[in-house]
Amino acid sequence: MGAIMKALSGPSAHSVKKTSLFADVKDRIDGAIIPKDLDEVEQWLADNDHTYPSSWRDSFNDMIELKREELEAENIGSIVRDKFDFT
Repeated sequence: MGAIMKALSGPSAHSVKKTSLFADVKDRIDGAIIPKDLDEVEQWLADNDHTYPSSWRDSFNDMIELKREELEAENIGSIVRDKFDFT
């Protein structure tokens, strides 16, 4: 049973320490220009959860949430709607 669980779990943080996987995902999040870019990163994370340590998911989720807030703050449409009453 233990071997099955180990085979189904993602790699350990130690085993991927020498790869650029974390930096690559962080770059994709940081490089998002529109919310759809972040949706695609989230989908990739869901589809590839076996390729990165599960402990990283919370960090990625936090980065995505912060980037979404940043994009919303820079969204000219919402800035204009907040400053002017079009009714």
